[in-house]
Amino acid sequence: RKAVHLEGGTEFRFPAGTRKFNGEIAKENEAHRIVRGLLITDVELPSGLRPLGVAVTHLDHMDVAQRRTQLRHIVREAGDGALLLMGDLNALTRSDYSDGAWRRL
Repeated sequence: RKAVHLEGGTEFRFPAGTRKFNGEIAKENEAHRIVRGLLITDVELPSGLRPLGVAVTHLDHMDVAQRRTQLRHIVREAGDGALLLMGDLNALTRSDYSDGAWRRL
C-alpha cells in the first residue's frame, strides 16, 4: 500500500575529518539523522471481512523521545483502520524505568 519515511530519528555529528559509512569525509558541524521507515500493506481476509493492515518498521534505537515521535507518526498513518505493527520496536525492559514511569506504561 505504501512506504513512509518516519518523522524523528536520532541526530548525531561525526567529528570533522571522520570517514563516514558512505566513504565521504565529514565536514565541521555536519549533522546526520538516522532515518527510519514504515512499510504498510493490506492482507486480504476471507469473504466478508475487511482487509487487515500490516506494517513493519524499525524504530530508533538511541532515544525514547524519537521512538514516541515515530509511533505517533505510525498512528496517523494507520488512520481509522486496524493495523498490525511488527518489527524491531527497540522497546526497553523493566529495569530501564523508574517505578512511576513503569506504572504509567
